Amino acid sequence: MDIVERLRSHWGGERIADVSTDVADAADEIERLRTNQSIIIALFRIYMIRLNPDYSEEEFDKHIANMLEEKE
Repeated sequence: MDIVERLRSHWGGERIADVSTDVADAADEIERLRTNQSIIIALFRIYMIRLNPDYSEEEFDKHIANMLEEKE
């Protein structure tokens, strides 16, 4: 199960106390960061494809995936 799903299911999505508010805020922040990461990756991909037309989209996707795995 995804971390955001676990956070939300743990508290039932209700914000009934400070702790549950913090957990819900953490889940919201994780989702916001994931969205921003997706946007950054998409922009990077677009610019790299424009700069290197000889590479295929699949090659870029492979390189991006490899870079992300190394950082985690």
